[in-house]
Amino acid sequence: MKRALQGLFGNGRRTGAGGPRVTVIMPVYNGADYVAEALASAKAQTYGNLEIIVVDDGSTDDTPAIIARSAEGDPRVKMLSQPNGGVASALNAGIRAATGEFICWLSHDDLFVPEKTSTQVARFTEIGDPRAILCSNYDLIAADGTLLDRVRLDGAMIAEKPEYAVLRGCVNGCTIFAPRSLFEIVGPFDEHLPSTQDYDLWLRATDSHRFMLMPESLVMTRQHPRQGSRQADYSAEFNDFWMRATDHIKAERAAQLEGSLYRFLSEMAHFLKRAGAAAATMHAGSRAAEAARRDPGSVMVSVVIPFHSGVDLLRAAVYSALGQTHRNLEVIVVHDVPETDPSASLPAGVDGAPAVRVFCQHANGAGMARNFGKRQARGDYIAFLDADDLYLPTKVETQLAHMLRKSAAISHTSYFTHGENGRMSSGYQNSGTTSGKVFPAIISHNPVAMPTVMIRRDVADAIDFPDAPGCEDFLWLLEVVQQHKLLGITEPLTVVRISPESVAYDPVKQSRSLRAIAARLRADDRYTRHAGHIDRLNSLAADLEAQIAG
Repeated sequence: MKRALQGLFGNGRRTGAGGPRVTVIMPVYNGADYVAEALASAKAQTYGNLEIIVVDDGSTDDTPAIIARSAEGDPRVKMLSQPNGGVASALNAGIRAATGEFICWLSHDDLFVPEKTSTQVARFTEIGDPRAILCSNYDLIAADGTLLDRVRLDGAMIAEKPEYAVLRGCVNGCTIFAPRSLFEIVGPFDEHLPSTQDYDLWLRATDSHRFMLMPESLVMTRQHPRQGSRQADYSAEFNDFWMRATDHIKAERAAQLEGSLYRFLSEMAHFLKRAGAAAATMHAGSRAAEAARRDPGSVMVSVVIPFHSGVDLLRAAVYSALGQTHRNLEVIVVHDVPETDPSASLPAGVDGAPAVRVFCQHANGAGMARNFGKRQARGDYIAFLDADDLYLPTKVETQLAHMLRKSAAISHTSYFTHGENGRMSSGYQNSGTTSGKVFPAIISHNPVAMPTVMIRRDVADAIDFPDAPGCEDFLWLLEVVQQHKLLGITEPLTVVRISPESVAYDPVKQSRSLRAIAARLRADDRYTRHAGHIDRLNSLAADLEAQIAG
């Protein structure tokens, strides 16, 4: 493989020496294993007006000798030596010595493709913006140079939101092509930062420059056990950077990027959670919660409605959701089979936009419909509504306000029951008194009605409804409340239609459901300690069966 790489970097056809001068800076510390290949890739650039500054940062291995041999006879290569000061110190030394109008950076274990510099000079000239910073896609290679993966970034996102090149971790420093004036405007790399010195500078650059992604793959980034980032624990520095990055964006710009400061902070928290930055996630989440409390209207709520049949009742449910006093809301209907598509019977939107988003999930049941719906949801919170039930007008506004004040992950409310056709009397269910740490007691006594539930988006994303028709709601709720406190709200905010055929009022259906739940829990090792509550479910089922038999 080494011979193949040397062949690749020896075949580039170099252009003339015209055009602006470009400086490639190579910081090196104990890079004997790879520095010759890296330097060869810089020397093999097809662009002619190039200088290469290799900064040896106090290496204690054969790195200086290897650099000297590799650079011999090539006047474009300059070698600087300094006591070990870290990557930022070496980069700053290279920038001070640079004579180029543009700066590139190549790590001693990575590789440029031959056309990297010429392609970027041409693109920068074409753009005509003196404050553009170019970055590109790149490939990942193993220690021996074999291809591991091709990293292809979201160019459309970066074109629309240039700050997200940094705020979504898209910038590979070795792909950068920047005007030298950048460092005069934003300052040098921070030499106190051993790991995040590059992103710290790119973050400062977002105030004055525009990142632009090139779709070409121009760099090969090597993954190997001896990388500096794998030799020490930089988690504190990592989290500190992302907290600063979150706070760096002004509220006005945050609203332009995501529609509101709350949405910006919430999306940052989601990204940071995926990135494993726990402290920064908490910071962004805390700021998002505060922004939401100050401006609840900026919080989007998605109402997910599974539908099987009964389009007239569905219309009423949809209108009750659309009629909420909280206006930042979307309604998602998920129906079972194409033949039940209710779209034509639902209200139309304004200016051609649909008032309701309708999807089909092919007869998988209510639980799978809710899973499908929450995956389509764009809201920060998700509320569930059954197709034959109704929201009172202030339901979403009131429930959301309670959740924001308490920083609650999941909540439910009390509700009214409405007996259909006079067959059952209507009433009030004071279920909202069930609140706090309700697990495991809720196993044997669950008063929560699914149409009263609202859940924070990140929690909803993490826990799906199981494929267990007839008891999927209860099993899902158990999963959630094992991990999160349940906020109960005593104010009735939903109307639940009931009939003798409803599971809660049909002893045959209810006993079957209780038996099915108990069997599922018995088979799950996580519930072994809660056998008493499971026994209570079977006891309740036995009482119902005795009632039926009698």
